[in-house]
Amino acid sequence: MKDEKNMLEIVRVTLESVGHSIFNIVFIFGVWIVFLVNRRLYHIDIYRIIKKKSIFHVMADILVQSIIIGSIMSFIIVFVGVPLFFNAFLVFLIPISLLLSMIRIRFLDIHYSAALISVMTLVLNGQHIGEYVLPNIETHIPSLMLLVGMLNVIKGLMIWLTQDQSVIPVLSRKNNQIVMGHIIHKSWILPMGILLLQIGELLTNGIQMPPWWPILDYGYSQSVFFSMLPFVAMLSHNSISYTQTLKNHKKQYVWSNLIIGSIMIVIGFFALHSLILQVAGTLMMIILPEAIHWMRLQKERKTPPIYSHPESGLRIMEVIDGGVADELGMEMGEVIEKVNDTLIHDFKHFLRMIKDAKEQIVIESRTISGRMIRYEIHKTKDLSRMGVRFIPEKPLITYSMENYNHIGLLDFLKGNYK
Repeated sequence: MKDEKNMLEIVRVTLESVGHSIFNIVFIFGVWIVFLVNRRLYHIDIYRIIKKKSIFHVMADILVQSIIIGSIMSFIIVFVGVPLFFNAFLVFLIPISLLLSMIRIRFLDIHYSAALISVMTLVLNGQHIGEYVLPNIETHIPSLMLLVGMLNVIKGLMIWLTQDQSVIPVLSRKNNQIVMGHIIHKSWILPMGILLLQIGELLTNGIQMPPWWPILDYGYSQSVFFSMLPFVAMLSHNSISYTQTLKNHKKQYVWSNLIIGSIMIVIGFFALHSLILQVAGTLMMIILPEAIHWMRLQKERKTPPIYSHPESGLRIMEVIDGGVADELGMEMGEVIEKVNDTLIHDFKHFLRMIKDAKEQIVIESRTISGRMIRYEIHKTKDLSRMGVRFIPEKPLITYSMENYNHIGLLDFLKGNYK
Protein backbone atom coordinates (compact mmCIF):
# COMPACT_ATOMS: atom_id res chain seq x y z
CA MET A 1 0.00 0.00 0.00
CA LYS A 2 2.86 2.33 0.87
CA ASP A 3 4.62 1.53 -2.42
CA GLU A 4 1.44 2.30 -4.38
CA LYS A 5 1.08 5.60 -2.55
CA ASN A 6 4.68 6.52 -3.35
CA MET A 7 4.16 5.60 -6.99
CA LEU A 8 1.06 7.79 -7.24
CA GLU A 9 2.97 10.64 -5.62
CA ILE A 10 5.76 10.28 -8.21
CA VAL A 11 3.17 10.33 -11.02
CA ARG A 12 1.54 13.42 -9.52
CA VAL A 13 4.83 15.32 -9.19
CA THR A 14 5.89 14.39 -12.73
CA LEU A 15 2.59 15.39 -14.34
CA GLU A 16 2.55 18.58 -12.31
CA SER A 17 5.99 19.49 -13.63
CA VAL A 18 4.94 18.73 -17.23
CA GLY A 19 1.81 20.86 -16.69
CA HIS A 20 3.93 23.81 -15.50
CA SER A 21 6.05 23.46 -18.67
CA ILE A 22 2.97 23.72 -20.90
CA PHE A 23 2.10 27.10 -19.41
CA ASN A 24 5.70 28.29 -19.72
CA ILE A 25 6.21 31.28 -22.06
CA VAL A 26 9.03 29.33 -23.75
CA PHE A 27 6.59 26.53 -24.65
CA ILE A 28 4.06 28.99 -26.07
CA PHE A 29 6.76 30.73 -28.11
CA GLY A 30 8.01 27.35 -29.36
CA VAL A 31 4.50 26.39 -30.47
CA TRP A 32 4.34 29.62 -32.47
CA ILE A 33 7.67 28.85 -34.20
CA VAL A 34 6.52 25.31 -35.04
CA PHE A 35 3.26 26.73 -36.41
CA LEU A 36 5.13 29.19 -38.68
CA VAL A 37 7.42 26.44 -40.00
CA ASN A 38 4.52 24.09 -40.77
CA ARG A 39 2.55 26.89 -42.42
CA ARG A 40 5.54 27.50 -44.71
CA LEU A 41 5.60 23.78 -45.57
CA TYR A 42 2.02 24.14 -46.77
CA HIS A 43 3.21 26.77 -49.26
CA ILE A 44 5.94 24.39 -50.48
CA ASP A 45 3.33 21.67 -51.06
CA ILE A 46 1.89 23.16 -54.25
CA TYR A 47 0.59 19.74 -55.34
CA ARG A 48 -1.56 19.52 -52.20
CA ILE A 49 -0.03 16.27 -50.99
CA ILE A 50 -0.23 17.04 -47.25
CA LYS A 51 -3.30 19.26 -47.32
CA LYS A 52 -5.53 16.37 -46.41
CA LYS A 53 -5.45 18.03 -43.00
CA SER A 54 -5.69 21.70 -42.16
CA ILE A 55 -2.74 23.42 -40.51
CA PHE A 56 -4.72 23.45 -37.26
CA HIS A 57 -5.24 19.68 -37.39
CA VAL A 58 -1.51 19.24 -38.02
CA MET A 59 -0.67 21.49 -35.05
CA ALA A 60 -3.12 19.60 -32.86
CA ASP A 61 -1.36 16.33 -33.76
CA ILE A 62 2.05 17.88 -33.02
CA LEU A 63 0.92 19.23 -29.65
CA VAL A 64 -0.67 15.94 -28.60
CA GLN A 65 2.45 14.03 -29.66
CA SER A 66 4.71 16.56 -27.91
CA ILE A 67 2.82 16.35 -24.61
CA ILE A 68 2.74 12.54 -24.72
CA ILE A 69 6.46 12.30 -25.59
CA GLY A 70 7.40 14.86 -22.93
CA SER A 71 5.37 13.04 -20.28
CA ILE A 72 6.81 9.61 -21.16
CA MET A 73 10.36 10.94 -21.17
CA SER A 74 9.78 12.64 -17.82
CA PHE A 75 8.50 9.36 -16.32
CA ILE A 76 11.56 7.52 -17.63
CA ILE A 77 13.91 10.12 -16.15
CA VAL A 78 12.19 9.90 -12.75
CA PHE A 79 11.55 6.15 -12.51
CA VAL A 80 14.95 5.04 -13.83
CA GLY A 81 16.68 7.76 -11.87
CA VAL A 82 18.71 9.87 -14.30
CA PRO A 83 19.14 13.12 -12.39
CA LEU A 84 20.82 16.01 -14.18
CA PHE A 85 22.98 18.63 -12.52
CA PHE A 86 22.21 22.04 -14.03
CA ASN A 87 22.51 25.67 -13.16
CA ALA A 88 20.75 28.82 -14.38
CA PHE A 89 22.30 28.60 -17.87
CA LEU A 90 19.80 25.84 -18.71
CA VAL A 91 17.24 28.53 -19.58
CA PHE A 92 19.46 29.75 -22.45
CA LEU A 93 19.29 26.48 -24.41
CA ILE A 94 16.21 27.32 -26.51
CA PRO A 95 17.03 31.05 -27.03
CA ILE A 96 20.50 30.04 -28.29
CA SER A 97 18.91 27.36 -30.51
CA LEU A 98 16.64 29.98 -32.06
CA LEU A 99 19.55 32.36 -32.68
CA LEU A 100 21.64 29.58 -34.27
CA SER A 101 18.68 28.57 -36.46
CA MET A 102 18.92 31.97 -38.16
CA ILE A 103 22.18 30.67 -39.69
CA ARG A 104 20.90 27.18 -40.59
CA ILE A 105 17.47 25.82 -39.82
CA ARG A 106 18.94 22.47 -38.70
CA PHE A 107 20.73 24.33 -35.84
CA LEU A 108 17.31 24.57 -34.17
CA ASP A 109 18.13 21.19 -32.61
CA ILE A 110 19.13 21.50 -28.98
CA HIS A 111 22.46 19.66 -29.31
CA TYR A 112 24.03 22.67 -31.07
CA SER A 113 23.07 25.08 -28.29
CA ALA A 114 24.11 22.50 -25.67
CA ALA A 115 27.49 22.15 -27.39
CA LEU A 116 27.94 25.94 -27.43
CA ILE A 117 27.19 26.21 -23.71
CA SER A 118 29.59 23.31 -23.05
CA VAL A 119 32.35 25.09 -25.00
CA MET A 120 31.77 28.26 -23.00
CA THR A 121 31.88 26.21 -19.78
CA LEU A 122 35.28 24.80 -20.76
CA VAL A 123 36.67 28.17 -21.86
CA LEU A 124 35.14 30.74 -19.49
CA ASN A 125 36.24 30.23 -15.90
CA GLY A 126 36.16 33.77 -14.57
CA GLN A 127 39.59 34.66 -15.96
CA HIS A 128 40.96 38.16 -15.55
CA ILE A 129 41.90 39.97 -18.77
CA GLY A 130 43.30 43.30 -17.66
CA GLU A 131 40.54 45.07 -15.80
CA TYR A 132 37.87 42.76 -17.18
CA VAL A 133 36.65 39.57 -15.56
CA LEU A 134 35.16 36.91 -17.85
CA PRO A 135 31.99 35.14 -16.68
CA ASN A 136 32.33 31.83 -14.88
CA ILE A 137 29.95 29.38 -16.56
CA GLU A 138 29.72 26.30 -14.39
CA THR A 139 27.21 24.24 -16.36
CA HIS A 140 27.54 20.49 -15.78
CA ILE A 141 28.72 19.17 -19.18
CA PRO A 142 27.90 15.45 -18.60
CA SER A 143 24.30 16.46 -17.82
CA LEU A 144 24.08 18.34 -21.10
CA MET A 145 25.43 15.31 -22.96
CA LEU A 146 22.91 13.01 -21.27
CA LEU A 147 20.05 15.38 -22.10
CA VAL A 148 21.17 15.66 -25.75
CA GLY A 149 21.56 11.88 -25.97
CA MET A 150 18.10 11.16 -24.59
CA LEU A 151 16.48 13.75 -26.89
CA ASN A 152 18.23 12.30 -29.97
CA VAL A 153 17.01 8.80 -29.12
CA ILE A 154 13.48 10.15 -28.66
CA LYS A 155 13.71 12.04 -31.98
CA GLY A 156 14.82 8.93 -33.85
CA LEU A 157 11.92 6.94 -32.42
CA MET A 158 9.44 9.69 -33.27
CA ILE A 159 10.63 9.95 -36.89
CA TRP A 160 9.97 6.21 -37.13
CA LEU A 161 6.59 6.28 -35.37
CA THR A 162 5.26 9.29 -37.32
CA GLN A 163 6.76 8.25 -40.66
CA ASP A 164 3.68 9.09 -42.73
CA GLN A 165 3.42 12.67 -41.53
CA SER A 166 4.91 15.84 -43.04
CA VAL A 167 6.46 14.28 -46.15
CA ILE A 168 6.36 16.61 -49.16
CA PRO A 169 7.46 15.81 -52.74
CA VAL A 170 9.41 18.66 -54.37
CA LEU A 171 10.65 19.14 -57.92
CA SER A 172 14.06 20.47 -58.91
CA ARG A 173 16.32 20.74 -61.93
CA LYS A 174 19.55 18.74 -62.06
CA ASN A 175 21.68 18.52 -65.20
CA ASN A 176 18.84 20.09 -67.23
CA GLN A 177 16.47 17.37 -66.04
CA ILE A 178 13.36 17.55 -63.87
CA VAL A 179 13.82 15.39 -60.76
CA MET A 180 11.61 14.70 -57.76
CA GLY A 181 12.79 14.56 -54.17
CA HIS A 182 11.21 14.53 -50.72
CA ILE A 183 11.30 16.93 -47.83
CA ILE A 184 10.88 15.20 -44.49
CA HIS A 185 9.99 17.66 -41.78
CA LYS A 186 9.28 16.77 -38.17
CA SER A 187 9.04 19.15 -35.25
CA TRP A 188 7.95 18.84 -31.65
CA ILE A 189 8.05 21.18 -28.65
CA LEU A 190 8.31 18.97 -25.59
CA PRO A 191 7.00 19.97 -22.14
CA MET A 192 9.07 18.00 -19.66
CA GLY A 193 9.95 17.58 -16.04
CA ILE A 194 13.73 17.37 -15.59
CA LEU A 195 14.99 15.55 -12.50
CA LEU A 196 17.61 17.80 -10.91
CA LEU A 197 20.26 16.92 -8.38
CA GLN A 198 20.82 19.75 -5.91
CA ILE A 199 23.23 20.16 -3.02
CA GLY A 200 21.79 21.12 0.33
CA GLU A 201 19.30 19.94 2.93
CA LEU A 202 15.81 18.84 1.89
CA LEU A 203 13.27 20.66 4.05
CA THR A 204 10.56 17.99 3.69
CA ASN A 205 10.65 14.19 3.84
CA GLY A 206 10.26 13.84 0.07
CA ILE A 207 9.16 10.64 -1.66
CA GLN A 208 10.53 7.22 -0.74
CA MET A 209 12.34 5.77 -3.78
CA PRO A 210 13.48 2.15 -4.41
CA PRO A 211 16.89 1.13 -2.97
CA TRP A 212 18.51 0.89 -6.44
CA TRP A 213 17.48 4.46 -7.32
CA PRO A 214 19.02 6.59 -8.82
CA ILE A 215 20.82 4.70 -11.57
CA LEU A 216 23.08 7.72 -12.14
CA ASP A 217 25.16 8.32 -9.04
CA TYR A 218 27.27 11.48 -8.96
CA GLY A 219 29.13 10.28 -5.86
CA TYR A 220 28.69 13.44 -3.77
CA SER A 221 29.69 12.99 -0.17
CA GLN A 222 27.73 15.99 1.05
CA SER A 223 23.97 16.20 1.42
CA VAL A 224 22.04 16.15 -1.84
CA PHE A 225 18.39 16.04 -2.79
CA PHE A 226 16.41 15.71 -6.01
CA SER A 227 13.77 18.07 -7.38
CA MET A 228 11.69 18.42 -10.56
CA LEU A 229 12.23 21.42 -12.84
CA PRO A 230 9.72 22.33 -15.59
CA PHE A 231 11.66 22.32 -18.85
CA VAL A 232 10.88 22.83 -22.55
CA ALA A 233 12.88 21.10 -25.30
CA MET A 234 12.54 21.61 -29.05
CA LEU A 235 13.10 18.70 -31.45
CA SER A 236 13.30 19.41 -35.16
CA HIS A 237 14.26 17.44 -38.26
CA ASN A 238 14.30 18.93 -41.75
CA SER A 239 15.94 17.13 -44.68
CA ILE A 240 15.62 16.83 -48.44
CA SER A 241 16.74 13.93 -50.66
CA TYR A 242 16.65 13.13 -54.38
CA THR A 243 18.82 10.01 -54.37
CA GLN A 244 16.99 7.80 -51.87
CA THR A 245 13.61 6.16 -51.74
CA LEU A 246 11.32 7.65 -49.14
CA LYS A 247 11.66 4.50 -47.01
CA ASN A 248 15.48 4.63 -47.02
CA HIS A 249 15.45 8.39 -46.46
CA LYS A 250 13.46 7.92 -43.25
CA LYS A 251 15.45 4.86 -42.14
CA GLN A 252 18.75 6.75 -42.47
CA TYR A 253 17.64 9.49 -40.10
CA VAL A 254 16.01 7.13 -37.63
CA TRP A 255 19.27 5.19 -37.23
CA SER A 256 21.53 8.26 -37.27
CA ASN A 257 19.58 9.84 -34.41
CA LEU A 258 19.49 6.59 -32.42
CA ILE A 259 23.25 6.11 -32.89
CA ILE A 260 24.14 9.71 -32.01
CA GLY A 261 21.84 9.60 -28.98
CA SER A 262 23.29 6.30 -27.72
CA ILE A 263 26.87 7.55 -28.14
CA MET A 264 26.14 10.75 -26.23
CA ILE A 265 24.42 8.84 -23.38
CA VAL A 266 27.37 6.46 -23.01
CA ILE A 267 29.93 9.30 -23.07
CA GLY A 268 27.79 11.33 -20.66
CA PHE A 269 27.79 8.48 -18.10
CA PHE A 270 31.55 7.96 -18.26
CA ALA A 271 32.38 11.68 -18.45
CA LEU A 272 31.14 12.42 -14.91
CA HIS A 273 34.70 12.46 -13.57
CA SER A 274 36.75 12.80 -16.77
CA LEU A 275 37.61 16.19 -18.28
CA ILE A 276 38.98 14.50 -21.42
CA LEU A 277 35.63 12.78 -22.07
CA GLN A 278 33.80 16.04 -21.40
CA VAL A 279 35.88 17.78 -24.08
CA ALA A 280 35.40 14.80 -26.45
CA GLY A 281 31.64 14.75 -25.81
CA THR A 282 31.37 18.48 -26.43
CA LEU A 283 33.08 18.09 -29.80
CA MET A 284 30.93 15.07 -30.63
CA MET A 285 27.74 17.05 -30.13
CA ILE A 286 28.78 19.15 -33.14
CA ILE A 287 30.95 16.77 -35.17
CA LEU A 288 28.57 13.77 -35.32
CA PRO A 289 25.48 15.54 -36.76
CA GLU A 290 27.59 17.75 -39.03
CA ALA A 291 29.57 14.77 -40.36
CA ILE A 292 26.33 12.92 -41.17
CA HIS A 293 24.96 16.06 -42.84
CA TRP A 294 28.14 16.51 -44.90
CA MET A 295 28.19 12.87 -46.04
CA ARG A 296 24.54 13.10 -47.05
CA LEU A 297 25.21 16.24 -49.12
CA GLN A 298 28.14 14.53 -50.87
CA LYS A 299 25.96 11.58 -51.73
CA GLU A 300 23.21 13.85 -53.05
CA ARG A 301 25.72 15.63 -55.31
CA LYS A 302 27.38 12.50 -56.69
CA THR A 303 24.52 9.99 -56.90
CA PRO A 304 21.99 10.12 -59.77
CA PRO A 305 18.46 11.01 -58.61
CA ILE A 306 15.97 8.17 -58.38
CA TYR A 307 12.81 9.95 -59.48
CA SER A 308 13.78 11.74 -62.69
CA HIS A 309 11.44 12.74 -65.51
CA PRO A 310 11.68 9.83 -68.01
CA GLU A 311 12.62 10.26 -71.66
CA SER A 312 9.42 8.41 -72.54
CA GLY A 313 6.41 7.56 -70.45
CA LEU A 314 5.10 9.11 -67.23
CA ARG A 315 6.67 8.74 -63.77
CA ILE A 316 4.23 8.50 -60.87
CA MET A 317 4.71 11.24 -58.26
CA GLU A 318 1.88 10.20 -55.95
CA VAL A 319 -0.68 7.40 -55.69
CA ILE A 320 -3.81 8.76 -54.02
CA ASP A 321 -5.49 6.55 -51.44
CA GLY A 322 -8.72 4.94 -52.67
CA GLY A 323 -8.15 5.57 -56.38
CA VAL A 324 -7.98 3.00 -59.18
CA ALA A 325 -4.15 3.15 -59.18
CA ASP A 326 -4.13 2.43 -55.44
CA GLU A 327 -6.48 -0.56 -55.92
CA LEU A 328 -4.20 -1.92 -58.64
CA GLY A 329 -1.14 -1.63 -56.40
CA MET A 330 0.74 1.03 -58.35
CA GLU A 331 3.56 2.68 -56.42
CA MET A 332 5.31 6.01 -56.40
CA GLY A 333 8.26 6.12 -58.81
CA GLU A 334 6.88 3.69 -61.39
CA VAL A 335 7.03 4.78 -65.03
CA ILE A 336 3.93 4.07 -67.12
CA GLU A 337 5.39 3.24 -70.54
CA LYS A 338 2.55 1.72 -72.55
CA VAL A 339 -1.23 1.66 -72.72
CA ASN A 340 -2.62 -1.19 -74.85
CA ASP A 341 0.83 -1.79 -76.42
CA THR A 342 1.21 1.88 -77.43
CA LEU A 343 4.13 3.93 -76.12
CA ILE A 344 2.99 6.95 -74.09
CA HIS A 345 4.39 10.33 -75.16
CA ASP A 346 2.91 12.69 -72.56
CA PHE A 347 0.03 13.16 -70.13
CA LYS A 348 -2.50 14.22 -72.80
CA HIS A 349 -1.62 11.15 -74.83
CA PHE A 350 -2.15 8.96 -71.74
CA LEU A 351 -5.61 10.43 -71.11
CA ARG A 352 -6.56 10.03 -74.78
CA MET A 353 -5.46 6.38 -74.84
CA ILE A 354 -7.54 5.58 -71.77
CA LYS A 355 -10.55 7.43 -73.13
CA ASP A 356 -10.38 5.75 -76.57
CA ALA A 357 -9.93 2.23 -75.15
CA LYS A 358 -12.96 0.01 -75.73
CA GLU A 359 -13.35 -2.69 -73.10
CA GLN A 360 -9.98 -3.62 -71.62
CA ILE A 361 -7.10 -1.31 -70.71
CA VAL A 362 -3.65 -2.84 -70.25
CA ILE A 363 -1.06 -0.56 -68.64
CA GLU A 364 2.59 -1.57 -68.71
CA SER A 365 4.69 0.04 -66.01
CA ARG A 366 8.37 -0.18 -65.04
CA THR A 367 9.37 -0.09 -61.35
CA ILE A 368 12.43 1.70 -59.95
CA SER A 369 14.28 -1.64 -59.94
CA GLY A 370 13.52 -2.09 -63.67
CA ARG A 371 10.86 -4.80 -63.35
CA MET A 372 7.93 -4.63 -65.81
CA ILE A 373 4.38 -4.92 -64.43
CA ARG A 374 1.11 -5.30 -66.37
CA TYR A 375 -2.08 -3.85 -64.94
CA GLU A 376 -5.44 -4.82 -66.47
CA ILE A 377 -8.39 -2.48 -65.99
CA HIS A 378 -11.92 -3.08 -67.19
CA LYS A 379 -13.60 -0.07 -68.80
CA THR A 380 -16.43 -0.32 -66.28
CA LYS A 381 -14.07 1.22 -63.69
CA ASP A 382 -14.57 4.92 -62.99
CA LEU A 383 -11.31 6.11 -64.56
CA SER A 384 -12.01 9.69 -63.48
CA ARG A 385 -10.85 8.30 -60.11
CA MET A 386 -7.53 7.03 -61.49
CA GLY A 387 -5.93 8.63 -58.42
CA VAL A 388 -2.40 9.20 -59.68
CA ARG A 389 -0.20 12.28 -60.14
CA PHE A 390 2.77 12.31 -62.50
CA ILE A 391 5.98 14.32 -62.45
CA PRO A 392 5.15 17.25 -64.77
CA GLU A 393 7.37 18.00 -67.75
CA LYS A 394 7.15 21.72 -67.01
CA PRO A 395 6.57 22.18 -63.25
CA LEU A 396 5.19 25.44 -61.89
CA ILE A 397 7.94 25.78 -59.27
CA THR A 398 11.30 24.07 -58.83
CA TYR A 399 13.41 24.14 -55.68
CA SER A 400 17.15 24.25 -55.22
CA MET A 401 18.57 21.52 -53.01
CA GLU A 402 21.65 23.65 -52.25
CA ASN A 403 19.55 26.65 -51.18
CA TYR A 404 17.25 24.49 -49.07
CA ASN A 405 20.14 22.82 -47.21
CA HIS A 406 21.91 26.11 -46.43
CA ILE A 407 18.97 28.23 -45.39
CA GLY A 408 18.30 29.98 -42.09
CA LEU A 409 14.99 30.01 -40.25
CA LEU A 410 13.95 33.54 -41.27
CA ASP A 411 14.75 32.93 -44.94
CA PHE A 412 12.87 29.63 -44.76
CA LEU A 413 9.80 31.37 -43.33
CA LYS A 414 10.05 33.96 -46.13
CA GLY A 415 10.36 31.25 -48.78
CA ASN A 416 13.85 32.29 -49.98
CA TYR A 417 15.01 28.82 -51.02
CA LYS A 418 13.85 28.43 -54.63
